[in-house]
Amino acid sequence: MWVDQMVDQFSTYIYQKRGFFYFSKRIPKQLQHCHGKQRIVFALNTKSRAKAVKYAQVICQRLDERWLPMRLDAMGLGNVLANDMQTSNAPKLSEALEDYLQLKGMGKPKTFHQAAVRSAGVVIEVCGDKACPDYRTTDAGLVRDTLIDRGLSVASVRRSFNTIKAIFNLAIAEHGLEMRNPFASIFMPEGDSKKRVSIPVDTIREIQQSCYAIDDDMRWLVALISDTGMRLAEAAGLHMDDLHLGDAVPYVEIRPHPWRSLKTKGSQRQIPLVGASLWATQRIRANASSCFAFPRYTDNDRCNANSASNALNKWLKANFRDDIVVHGFRHAMRDRIKLDAKTPHITLQKHPWRPLKTASSQRDIPLIGSALRAAERIVYQQNRFAFPRYCSELKCNANSASAALNKWLKHRLPEGCVIHSFRHSLRDRLRAVECPADIIDAIGGWTTAGIGHKYGKGHDLLVKQRWMKRLG
Repeated sequence: MWVDQMVDQFSTYIYQKRGFFYFSKRIPKQLQHCHGKQRIVFALNTKSRAKAVKYAQVICQRLDERWLPMRLDAMGLGNVLANDMQTSNAPKLSEALEDYLQLKGMGKPKTFHQAAVRSAGVVIEVCGDKACPDYRTTDAGLVRDTLIDRGLSVASVRRSFNTIKAIFNLAIAEHGLEMRNPFASIFMPEGDSKKRVSIPVDTIREIQQSCYAIDDDMRWLVALISDTGMRLAEAAGLHMDDLHLGDAVPYVEIRPHPWRSLKTKGSQRQIPLVGASLWATQRIRANASSCFAFPRYTDNDRCNANSASNALNKWLKANFRDDIVVHGFRHAMRDRIKLDAKTPHITLQKHPWRPLKTASSQRDIPLIGSALRAAERIVYQQNRFAFPRYCSELKCNANSASAALNKWLKHRLPEGCVIHSFRHSLRDRLRAVECPADIIDAIGGWTTAGIGHKYGKGHDLLVKQRWMKRLG
């Protein structure tokens, strides 16, 4: 109700002419001499009513902020705001950006500074360079809409907002500002995130054979990544001292360098060298002409991983598949077991009549025991829907199914247990056979914490089936 009233309020300041919306607001009588007119009118350059209302809300807010001190001056109370302004220590956004780069930018790569300047620059361009407490959530919404209108994906807008929020959070903490971060908890529309393709194993073997045949520094870089799963920048920025071929177990050491930092603390590690990665390291050693493993892309000042990425992706797309990139080798490290299509399983996916709770809910589940027997009976019925009693093309009535099954189970289960309890019990049963937590999450569709679990296509059906068979 309150939202409707607020929308109606701002709707009174807009009107439509030849398809486009205009803003119109009367200037208070005591301020009309300052503007030389009685009304402010200008085009909003949009045909969308929703956007026009939003723009009107922001414009009214700005006008009120500007007119308040002018009204106080007319009443002889101009010193009220002046004293508040003098005692305020709130920095402007441009000043908060400088503090952010000075305090948090030390030792960070150039891209960190570029992202901060670019993100704050958009806010200043759209909303102006104001003191931090003067920004409102309406400003944040306007910045979001502007970025989306410019063609940025929702994921890119989220990243930009994360940077803006960090700048405001630091300003709030450093200056003791009593304010809420206006860019926090702003609504973001759902976006179709483009998942990176995990390179199939047979394609990896084909690429490695080409690397052996061509045998140059760019192919050594591809081969090194293919059997280690390193990030491209990690590999391109290696020092010769990072390559350990004389040890009992040959390995490469990933550590930060002045010319190439690491993404996270967990990125510092040692990776054993096998197969194509061992061959590549041996070739690098045998042809060493610099203290850097890849002097084409690295010097004492920087590691130009972007150039390496462009060159290698161009080669991969031209000679193998146009849907793969060099980073796909990193995803493929989790997918080296081939799928067995003969493994009985059920595929949970979104349908128009039934969405899924989370992205992790979309999965393949091996069928064993009573689940397999039930699936065989369902297939034998030859219906379009597995459970036509509860499903149609319009909806899935899970509430009716829950009520009916809980009524039947009530006298067959311990007190407090319901149909959903089977889901909880499955996790306990898998824990009892010491199934790894990430495999339990993959079977049950729970979200696994950590960025590493987002890489690759996930656990193979055979792996999940092997653990489920232990349930007995």
